[in-house]
Amino acid sequence: MKQMPKEEYMSTTSIWRLIRKDLRMLAYKKKPPQILSQAIMNKLLIRGRKIIQQLSKDRSPSVLWTDEKIVTVQATHNSQNDQILTWKKEDISVELRTAFRRQKPPSVMVWAGVTSDGKRAPLIFVEEGLKVDQAVYFTFLPRR
Repeated sequence: MKQMPKEEYMSTTSIWRLIRKDLRMLAYKKKPPQILSQAIMNKLLIRGRKIIQQLSKDRSPSVLWTDEKIVTVQATHNSQNDQILTWKKEDISVELRTAFRRQKPPSVMVWAGVTSDGKRAPLIFVEEGLKVDQAVYFTFLPRR
């Protein structure tokens, strides 16, 4: 798209107007897909069908669907939204006019789960640096 105005010796606005109004076309960005081999796609298809088959039975076991999210404690800074109005720059303290940041801010992982019955597991906060594996998952979940 960026090459068209240079090649046709037209302004960018004119090119966009032609494309949008006259031709009624839209510009889409390319999205990079995940590269999957045919063997991996077949394996995913087989596993998906097994899960659907298991869940469609009347007495299927309760399935736990989980998700994890890493949340940084430090707030993000957006200079467009965090503006300070003043007559002089010197009237504002240094703490207010600077946005301090760390290279690796402290973070916490939040774990949540929902069963196929609709029951929700409580939110679990995992401290930074803890490696979550099968043993840690079993400590999260209450025994029934």
